[in-house]
Amino acid sequence: MTKLIVYGNINVGTFCNSLVAAQGKSFEMFGDYIDSIYVIHSSQSQDTLSKELENKKWKDYLTSNSITSDLFTHKIINLDQEDGSLSKFIDYVGGIIPTLLEKEIDLIIDVSNGTTFQRNILSIVSYILGIQDQYMIDFQRLRSKTENFEMVDPSILLDSYVRVPNITELDNMSYLGLMEIARYKNIIEMRADGFRNIDSDAADYNFFRENLKHSVNLKLLGDQNGDQALYKISVAALSANIEELMELMVNKYDLPEKNKDNRTLGNKLDTIQKKVRDRLEEETSEELKQEFDYNFFCKFNDFIKYLRNQNIHKKHRLSKLEKFKADLSIKLAFSFIELYTDIVHPLLSDLDRGNFPPKVEELYLNNPTENYYYGLDGDDTGSTLENLFSKALDESQIKNLSQNITNAIDEISDLIKKRDNSQIVFNAGDDLLFKGQFSRSDLNQMQTIYEDKTGLTCSIGYGKSLQETYIALKRAKLYKRQPEGSKRIVGIRFVK
Repeated sequence: MTKLIVYGNINVGTFCNSLVAAQGKSFEMFGDYIDSIYVIHSSQSQDTLSKELENKKWKDYLTSNSITSDLFTHKIINLDQEDGSLSKFIDYVGGIIPTLLEKEIDLIIDVSNGTTFQRNILSIVSYILGIQDQYMIDFQRLRSKTENFEMVDPSILLDSYVRVPNITELDNMSYLGLMEIARYKNIIEMRADGFRNIDSDAADYNFFRENLKHSVNLKLLGDQNGDQALYKISVAALSANIEELMELMVNKYDLPEKNKDNRTLGNKLDTIQKKVRDRLEEETSEELKQEFDYNFFCKFNDFIKYLRNQNIHKKHRLSKLEKFKADLSIKLAFSFIELYTDIVHPLLSDLDRGNFPPKVEELYLNNPTENYYYGLDGDDTGSTLENLFSKALDESQIKNLSQNITNAIDEISDLIKKRDNSQIVFNAGDDLLFKGQFSRSDLNQMQTIYEDKTGLTCSIGYGKSLQETYIALKRAKLYKRQPEGSKRIVGIRFVK
């Protein structure tokens, strides 16, 4: 059986003609009639059609073409350019279409009705989901066949019911997939920024970013023309990024190693692994030790090393399995970079002051009588933004996220300024550094403001010095499971 998704229309003739045309197309393509019609209405089209379709002439016209009232499911979504309407549309359509696709049910999208804005949105969603059966009435062709546009003969309608041009063919304007370029571009910028944050002086940021772009271009070129050898070249290029990252990590923490000039990727991975192990053994928090899955860390390193060696050292033409492994290696390279820049580097950053970091103990503030530094940082902002880049249909969601974060930080800043002898030291993006006398209940209030405004959480670290505050904030961001009510707040002090 076939499902149809269609917009409502205040012009009942066009609406009914499109249903009859879709019915004929369903039988022509699938040998079966439509059994469900999902109508997305504006308030106006719902009111108009509900009255007009009760008219006997329209009822008879639809019934004669096997379209009865029990086939309809109506949903009112006033889809326009106002904030919030697009989200409602995505939630509704996102609940229908994936379910139908999973069940492998035949689906027709009709874009004969609705405003230009509405038709474009529905067509874009269909493109993203890979739905090719988008149809509309070609009114110019229809006019050449009849002067009567009400209750048109089904055979004339079917001849005038044309497939919407396949916009995936736009990808052939370049040897690259346009949407994949946009998606990878944002991921590359995030990974390159993480690389630079390890050591801004030593990191060759431009090489790292441009080489990531070059690697992705090669991979997408291989996707486009089927040249499997390009995957091997792409893996080789990405290996240079991984080598550069590991070299930066080893040098950043001045890790001792024999034969430094001849060290392999495996040597560097082993060196970092040992340092992470030592770091975890020195850690006093059992919760942090359990949170960092060291066994997974080692196995993931081994797998990356295996894939890299398999792809780099092969001389023969890639088989289908080898192509699959090359593709997997490319995708996992980005995950590997994220692991080291966003998780391993913050864990090891406690070692910046030398091979023997000072011991620390946790600090709890109920009613502080001295000034402390406090660092506040939003959680998962980067991954949330990355998700929006890949899924948002327009820029409004990204703008809303940015504005909500700004509003939250502004409100928290106002709260801080009202406290005597307090001072904001740094305020940028979702980061705040301030000092004063704030209790844990004050900090919980700040977290509540941030979460209410943004829907995201934030972490807070505090200490008597900037160094203590820095480490406390890093620890807070590593904690994902805290005791009830603590909400990722950590205070520390150095112990001699």
